[in-house]
Parts: sequence; structure tokens; C-alpha cells
Amino acid sequence: MPTRRLGLGTDRHDAGGAADGGILLAVEGSLDDLVMAMSTELLGAEPADIDVTIHASLERLARAVGADRAYVLKTEVEGRSGGQAFDEWWAPGVEQRNTPIASLPHEAQRFWFRSLRSGEPVHAEDIGELEAHGPEAVAALRGDGVRSILFVPLMAKEQTVGFIGFEARHRSTSWPPATVSRMRTVGELIVSSVERAAAARDLAIRNEELERSNRELQQFASVVSHDLSQPLVVMEGFLAALRAVAVEHPEKGDQAATYADAAQRAARRMRLLIDDVFALALAGVPVGRTEPVDIRALVDDVLADLEAAIADTGATVTVRSLPVVEGSPTQIRQLFQNLIANALKFHRPDRPPAVTVDASRRGAVHDITVADNGVGIAPEHRKSVFEMFSRPNTVATPGLGIGLAVCARVVANHNGTIRIAGNDAGGCTVRVSLPEQQPSGPSGAPG
Repeated sequence: MPTRRLGLGTDRHDAGGAADGGILLAVEGSLDDLVMAMSTELLGAEPADIDVTIHASLERLARAVGADRAYVLKTEVEGRSGGQAFDEWWAPGVEQRNTPIASLPHEAQRFWFRSLRSGEPVHAEDIGELEAHGPEAVAALRGDGVRSILFVPLMAKEQTVGFIGFEARHRSTSWPPATVSRMRTVGELIVSSVERAAAARDLAIRNEELERSNRELQQFASVVSHDLSQPLVVMEGFLAALRAVAVEHPEKGDQAATYADAAQRAARRMRLLIDDVFALALAGVPVGRTEPVDIRALVDDVLADLEAAIADTGATVTVRSLPVVEGSPTQIRQLFQNLIANALKFHRPDRPPAVTVDASRRGAVHDITVADNGVGIAPEHRKSVFEMFSRPNTVATPGLGIGLAVCARVVANHNGTIRIAGNDAGGCTVRVSLPEQQPSGPSGAPG
């Protein structure tokens, strides 16, 4: 389809609308200055300011070239950052009628998609000149009140990465080739600035995650070195004493057994620590390939594993209807193993644990709750308990303080949220919200 670059317009109206073509040629030099200034502003804008900067650039360019409407779209392109972004500007006093491409008739959509793929501008002083190529597109433009249009695909590395468009509605107008080139330049600057801002935001997030990981690693090294060395010292002391008793006083079997029991307790502490470290490492692995996970069946398996703890505490565990979600069976099992084990562990001494596992649905999200009647967690600790090595001051907390941090990581890996609230029984209700289907990447966090 040929690009139309027709004669200069002869009409002029206020600064918000189409200007005289002769005036446009007279201000080519000032347009160069404007584009240069906009390039500095767009490429220097902070990520938080990029939307405002883009809108201001669109307005200044549209006013300079005499357009009644200007718009730019940065499309989603595989292998390029920034995602999709859209902005538009309307001249004051112009009726804001516009039919989105997605709402156009099929043939009109094909016209615009062909134009995008070709990489060539669509430029018509009178939209009727496009009738032979896209009659349905022309009909939609007329219905919206468009008289003249310039639609410029934006290219980068031989890919279409978006488009920039200008419309005249009050008066017909045409834009010279040099002006079209500058419009394309501004559009590509906008695309670059969107991608740069997105990359800067991603870098800031990664840096923040790296700093958090470094802090956790330092804390982890300190805690593990202390918690591993302490039972080792105990074991070494009691084993030395056991050897001395066995050699020097073989008749003192009861004392030797006491020393052996103490060494075994220290060994069990080391085993629990190793299990916690392994659980933490497993929770840090990305989900990767997912599959449907029947949470009811998974919880039943967890309860079978915890049968001894349930019997020892006299607990009652009620499991209601639970959903099937997409995810990692290993990690989701880890999540509910920790939550139910915590509900059994932190019970009140004057009553046996009562645990209820239930679920409800909100659209495509399942809210799964684990409620108990235990010692509870004070409101001021209900967010910090998801941090690594956190131990609420309200209870004497055994272990490393890794369990809920593991839960938070698993939920984040599945693009969900996890939060804690109190309940009428005086205990905790942990609410895990998981999407039924997984999007392309993790983004969840404790809520």
C-alpha cells in the first residue's frame, strides 16, 4: 500500500488544532529544537516520572505539528523489556470520539495490522484516499470525526515495537516528509524511554532483592554457625564423659545412659536444623513446570505424616472442601506441612489444639485458611514473622524461625499472598491466597 504524502494544507486554527502547512515548513528548525529537547527529557526522565514526561511530549509535538489528537503505543514484544504502554493527547475543545482497534470490524483490523507489519507510514490529508485499501477502516475514522491521519509504525531491530499517530479533526492537513521523520523519531524515543524506565525499575527490584538476600545470608551464617556449634559442643562433652564412664566405671551404666540420651537430644537438634536449612533451600527454587495440585489430597498426606504429633497433643483437625490449584506439589506440600505443624506446636497448655483447614473462592483466586486455637501472634508481629529467623517475642519459640519464611517464599513462587489474623478462639488464622492458574512469572509476597 503506497504511503500518501500530499500537498500542504491551507487552513489554520488555534494551537490545539491543525496549523497551516506553510507555517509548518517555516518552523522545521524549531521542530528540530523541540525534538532535541524532548529527547533529552525522555531519556533523562526518572522511572516514576516517565508517564508524565511522555504525555507532555505528545502534547508539545501535537501542538507543534497542528494535530487535534496524538497517541502512542508501545507493544508487548518478546525479548524486549517494558511490556505494553499507551498514552494519548486531545486538543482542547475536540470531541473525544475514538474506536479502539480491537472494537473495529475484522477487515478494518486487518488494514491496521498490515500497516504495522509493513513498517510504512499511513498518511492521508483526506482519509477518503485510503478507501481503496481499507474501506471499513475509513468508515470508522469518519465516524470518529477524523479528516486527516498520520499513522507511523515504530521499528527497532527489524521488529515493530509500536506506533505513533496524529489526527486532524477540525481541518484537513498534511505533514511534510521531514516532519513525518521527526514524528517517528519522537515515537521511537518514547518507546526507548518506556523500555529504559522498565529496565531501571527491574534493576531496582533486583538490587533490593539482592540486598535482602545478602542480609539474610549474613544472618543465616551467624545463626547456623551458632546453632550447629552449640549441639556439637554438647555432644562432644557428653560423649567424652560417656567414654570416661565406660572405661573407668563400667558399673555406672545408668550414668552412661544419661550421657548417651543427652548426646542423642543434641543430635536431634542438629537434624531439625539440617531439615530447616533444606526446607529453606527447596523453597528458594523457582517453581518451573507446574501441574494441578489437589490440596485436599495433599493435606490428607500431611496429616498422615503428623499423626504422632496429633496423637501426642490430643488435637482435632477438621478439613473441609479444598480446591485444586496449579503449582509445584513439593512446594505446596511444604507450605501446608509447616502451617499445620505450627498450629499443632504452638498450642495452649490448658487445652488441646483444634485446627480447621478451609477454603473459599474469589473469582480465579482460592483463599485457603489454616485456623487454630493456639497461643496466637500479637498484631505487631504478624508481618515480621514471615522474615527469616523471626521469632515473636510473645511466645517461647523453638527452632530457627525459618518455617513461616519458607511459607512466604513458596506463596511468592506461586504468585500468591499470605497473611495472618487473629480469630475468636484466641489463636491464628493464616490465609493463603493462590491463583487457580499460574501466570508467566512470580510476583507474590506476604500481604
